[in-house]
Amino acid sequence: KKMPGSPRLNMHELALQTTLGLATMMSKGYAAPEAEEAYARAYSLCRNITDTNIVFPVLCGLWEFYIVRAELEKAHKLADELQQYATQSSIPEFLLEAKRALGTTLFWKGHFTEALKNLELHTEPQAEQPHPQATLVAYSQDAQVASLANAACVLWLLGQTDQALKRGQAALDLAKHLAHPFSQAYALHFMGTLSQLCGDHKATYRYAAAQIALSETYGFSFWAATGYMLKAWSESTEQPADSICERFQQALHDYEKSGNRLARSYFQAILAELLHNAGKTDKARQTIESALRETAFTGEGFFTAELLRIKGDLAIANDASNHHLAEQYLNESLTIARQQNANALVLRTETSLAKLQK
Repeated sequence: KKMPGSPRLNMHELALQTTLGLATMMSKGYAAPEAEEAYARAYSLCRNITDTNIVFPVLCGLWEFYIVRAELEKAHKLADELQQYATQSSIPEFLLEAKRALGTTLFWKGHFTEALKNLELHTEPQAEQPHPQATLVAYSQDAQVASLANAACVLWLLGQTDQALKRGQAALDLAKHLAHPFSQAYALHFMGTLSQLCGDHKATYRYAAAQIALSETYGFSFWAATGYMLKAWSESTEQPADSICERFQQALHDYEKSGNRLARSYFQAILAELLHNAGKTDKARQTIESALRETAFTGEGFFTAELLRIKGDLAIANDASNHHLAEQYLNESLTIARQQNANALVLRTETSLAKLQK
């Protein structure tokens, strides 16, 4: 800052700020305030730069920050901006990265069909085209790994479990082939999540344990925290319920302390059911209410139907006379799940309704 300003100096600082932002995301988490500071400064240095190769990675970093901060409207605008830059550049890797950003944003907002259209651009790479290794330098996780992993979750929500597991495994295989630890942690998390959604405790434990070991080796605090949450759930059938709840809540706190907010509706849904199993129905209900308020504010709609389903189950569990109220919540859940074509969540809610009507 003490040096006289010049275009050359700005370029040097831009390179430093971009690298700092990336390193901060990988060590402290995508939504760490220091990451935003670095990328915001980098973005300000890009004002008079027209070179897409320089500007594009900076926009990607800002998008990563806002998506994990659950500031989804800002993330959506940045994804649209990435699309514009990518189209203008006609660089295939940039177009795929932009589609990945848009598809991922749409996924978290609950627009599954449109999300899959964008994410699927990554899932069928042509054999004659080598994988763009250079993207690993500019971004946190590999774009194709991320697309495969996110597409896997979308496919599960759409009710295509077999295809979801294939996509998730493909993401993990590619991450291992690239020998890129952060991408491996990313893929392991989504395989653990898929296993949890499928109710497979053993598989969830296996992926979570691998994710934790890798994250602690390389200092990936973000992935370590999500791994500990999944690991706690995986052991919930074998260990005391109170202990499991305490471990899960501690891991959730570790996840949140750097500003991470994305997917909290999913984690809070798991926590609510763990609390209910521990006999803490009031706390479970409060957790669901908090999650619904937050998703209404952020627009994170991918798990809203499941939150309402759990709310309905908890209403009748808390008071058998709440039959009408429980039915109301379950019908709301069913409406949203059907609108989203989320067949997996439709099935869960229909099962809850069938139990209610017995």
